[in-house]
Amino acid sequence: MLRLQNTDEGRDFIKQSLSYFFWKWPYKSEVIKMDSPEALKNKGYESFGEHFFNEGVKKERERIEALDAKRADYLRSIGVSEENIATMLALK
Repeated sequence: MLRLQNTDEGRDFIKQSLSYFFWKWPYKSEVIKMDSPEALKNKGYESFGEHFFNEGVKKERERIEALDAKRADYLRSIGVSEENIATMLALK
């Protein structure tokens, strides 16, 4: 979950987010404080780590769905029945 925290992409995301925040609301810079993960969760927010993790899961699901669609198209092209294709997709 926190793998991107120590990467260039993760650091750039945090820097860009804070830069935007301070540009948009310069008068808030003195009152910024970092909430604990428990406080964030109670407020309904996700942390940076959770955001990166959830985005990774979403991208992986999209990749798998695209791959399944290609497999199903190939199986249809060689005459496999829809019932057998549905069974194959359910077995993964």
